[in-house]
Amino acid sequence: MGKLPAASSRYYPKFSDDVSHELQHDARLTWDALYLLRNKTNEVEVIKLTEDKKISSDLTPGRPLVLILIQDSVGGRVVQWADKFKGANGIVLLTTANTYSTLMWYAVDEKTAYLMSGFTGGQL
Repeated sequence: MGKLPAASSRYYPKFSDDVSHELQHDARLTWDALYLLRNKTNEVEVIKLTEDKKISSDLTPGRPLVLILIQDSVGGRVVQWADKFKGANGIVLLTTANTYSTLMWYAVDEKTAYLMSGFTGGQL
């Protein structure tokens, strides 16, 4: 796995409570993922859900993967996740017609990616 760019205090807030190390680590992972995504269009995958689907995208170690899931005009499509996507069971995706959800994963190796961020984007 390649070396991540050096951290800059400009982008990483300092925390003074007991969870400081964990929060700084999460902030670092998120920033590193965004940094690596710039100009990397192959790390963003848009999937239009026209039927129920199992997600098993390829992973590139040390790289983030952004998935944008779009419900078609029917909606109600269900997503299942391959075992390599850790944290997927806690995700609540929009199933209303013509809506989208966005998820960011960080691949630690070819068989494991951890959920870093997920949000529902609403109507298209």
